[in-house]
Amino acid sequence: MKQFLKHLFIGLCSVLWITSCTERALQKTALEDPTLGLQINTAEQLKGQTVIDQHTLDYQVVQQESAYYIEVLIDDHRLEAWISYSPEVVTHDGHNAVLTQEQKALLLSFFDQLGTAIVNSNGNTPTHIELVLMEYAFLRTLEFWSQAPDGFVHDRRTNHADIALKGTGNDGVTCIKKGRSYRLSYTDRNNRTIRKTRKANYNGGGSYDCMGRCGASCGRWWVPSAWTLDCFEHDQCSLDYSASGGGGDPNCGDEWWNASDDWVFGVSRGCFG
Repeated sequence: MKQFLKHLFIGLCSVLWITSCTERALQKTALEDPTLGLQINTAEQLKGQTVIDQHTLDYQVVQQESAYYIEVLIDDHRLEAWISYSPEVVTHDGHNAVLTQEQKALLLSFFDQLGTAIVNSNGNTPTHIELVLMEYAFLRTLEFWSQAPDGFVHDRRTNHADIALKGTGNDGVTCIKKGRSYRLSYTDRNNRTIRKTRKANYNGGGSYDCMGRCGASCGRWWVPSAWTLDCFEHDQCSLDYSASGGGGDPNCGDEWWNASDDWVFGVSRGCFG
């Protein structure tokens, strides 16, 4: 099953604009940048420690059969994630941490820095990208945490990609197509249901372009991301509330969490938009 999973991910990546996603040990060169603080760099484990803008960041990713254990210590907060690709289940435990804007910006900055170093170390281009599945899972998780709504309490939660929970707004991993219209539904802090019809990939203005893509803004060419209904509903909630200064966990926390499985499993399911 483990080998099947690897080949499945590679095959799906090749359909769009990733021509190779081979499983291999991480190469060095650009990854030797001391600001990354990389200490262990193998095909089974990635571990490091660094300081960015006076914030400490310890991180590790460990392969466990068809799953990956991810741990990030940012200042006094400990964030953990278990990502299984067979079955497709994601569990997060932030031990009730509430990240500041600075800490979330740091995670996004480190995501950019590490991702750039990885693709540069392998000579990637927009038409030929190599990513180990462990790298991909870690990068997507870093970016996901960086997009948490203001005030979100990172408690322990589990999301199953195959399960759509009626009445909760969780649509499982449901692919969407750019340019098509979708009926979106989310709840605000008063549990009032908001429904709107919007076209995927419309530009909401500012950083709210590429609406419906699982990721910040329009993303980076070196990390493939999915286009799904849960991500679209979170984007719309965030645009309606966060962009107007009324955001935070009370409005969009559930929508953000509902998209957690979409971030890491959407691409392997072919949700390329």
